[in-house]
Amino acid sequence: MISWGIVAACMALVNGPGTFNTVRLVLGAAEAGFTPGIIFYLSQWFPNQHRGRAMGTFYVGAALATVIGAPLSGLILQFSHGWFDIQGWRWLFILEAVPAVVLGIVVLKYFTDKPREAKWLPEANRTWLVKTLEIEKSAAEGLRTFTIGSALRSPGVILLAIFFFLYSFNSIGLTLWMPQVIQGTFGHPDALTTSMLTAIPYVFAVIFMIINGRSADKRGRRDLHMAIPMALAGVLLLGSVAAGPTVLGFALLSVSTGFAWSAVPAMWSTATAFMTGIAAAAGVALINATANIAGVLVPPLVGELKEATGSFNWPLIVIAAAMLLAAVVALISARYTKEGLITKQAALVETALVD
Repeated sequence: MISWGIVAACMALVNGPGTFNTVRLVLGAAEAGFTPGIIFYLSQWFPNQHRGRAMGTFYVGAALATVIGAPLSGLILQFSHGWFDIQGWRWLFILEAVPAVVLGIVVLKYFTDKPREAKWLPEANRTWLVKTLEIEKSAAEGLRTFTIGSALRSPGVILLAIFFFLYSFNSIGLTLWMPQVIQGTFGHPDALTTSMLTAIPYVFAVIFMIINGRSADKRGRRDLHMAIPMALAGVLLLGSVAAGPTVLGFALLSVSTGFAWSAVPAMWSTATAFMTGIAAAAGVALINATANIAGVLVPPLVGELKEATGSFNWPLIVIAAAMLLAAVVALISARYTKEGLITKQAALVETALVD
């Protein structure tokens, strides 16, 4: 986070394609480890039956960053232009980089690697948490032990990577092009209005992630908590295309975005439930890295389709198709992520705790 923030602030210094591409490449390298790192970190702290809510809360932060950050960015652009003879877009990078650096330093000072080191937890809570996690790990390894190599070759990991890649058509492709979609729908509003409208889909994402994460922990069958939201996201996005650049079309797009985002916590809970230790870290990294490929492919694809057709209809149809295919992949993945064994593992943990 510290290096990410420093490099993000350096985006304010770019003065042409060469420096832009160089700093952006370094920025991608700085941020690449954050998501797999935090997913693995959460798996070391939250038992499986609580992990959906934990992952959901983490991704709520990502959605809230857009809900709060988009209007905030519009205000910074509007009011910071000319401060100390520096353009507003440069201030945008500088000011929004500061929290990452500050919070990174806070993490180094106050976070601990493992629950047993958390002096801020009451001793009884710490003892329960450490025991629960140890029993859960033993139960998982008793069902199957993964090495780094077997984790990277696991059909379950590969299918989850494909799922996350397809989901990224929405999270990357649609998110980056959202302002243009909004401007085409609402007649080219100003930057502040556009940024406020951009926040609306992610309000739905916040709500749906909390609901779906809690439901996945309570009811199990995380494959369904991945598949059903993605299927709904695809259908609603197709409905948005049919409705056209209207308020109804934007409303359907917004709800679709919320459903798509809500599937991700269930996916990460699954990924960290059937593997443990360094194998889980490697599997999470592979899943995240595969999704990053979408970051290279999807934005240009959306742009090319938009230029070729003169509208966002075909890009949205392609994204909707990716969502529907992701739902199918989620259902297939249940066989290989050992959904039934995860349930059995939970029963073993409960029995051991009672004993």
